[in-house]
Amino acid sequence: MKKERLEEIYQKAVTIYQNDYKKYKLCFKPKKYESELDRHREDLNMLMYLTTLFKELTHRCNYNMATFQFANIALTYVPRDRNKAFELMIKKRHDYGITPILITGQIGILVRIISKICRLTNLFDKQEKFESIEDNRLDIFNYAIIGLQLIFGDFNEH
Repeated sequence: MKKERLEEIYQKAVTIYQNDYKKYKLCFKPKKYESELDRHREDLNMLMYLTTLFKELTHRCNYNMATFQFANIALTYVPRDRNKAFELMIKKRHDYGITPILITGQIGILVRIISKICRLTNLFDKQEKFESIEDNRLDIFNYAIIGLQLIFGDFNEH
């Protein structure tokens, strides 16, 4: 897995979002945040949005909608340094392997994203944190990219 290929997938996400966001009523518009409190509110909104999306995807598997939604999540959680995110993804793929993702597929990715956002909303109120909020945001972004890789048939060990 090369960072250049991951950047190409991200750029596909940008294009998909720009071309299709008006088609879907389930859409979460990425924003710039003024403060951490605003970001926290958006995390809660994203969580409610993903709960609805999860129900939609499990009831009717729609390729185009799933593709758009993973692109939407990636753009909402895009890190300042995508290179750092891609390096992290490559390291984790080396450590974890690809089997858990291949077994659970897109629904498994969505569950992981929901868990990370729940963790973010919980971490916001904690004085003492054992994980960084930014690391969780990187994970969400990377899971969305992995979701797109699955859809494009581009998810593999290398």
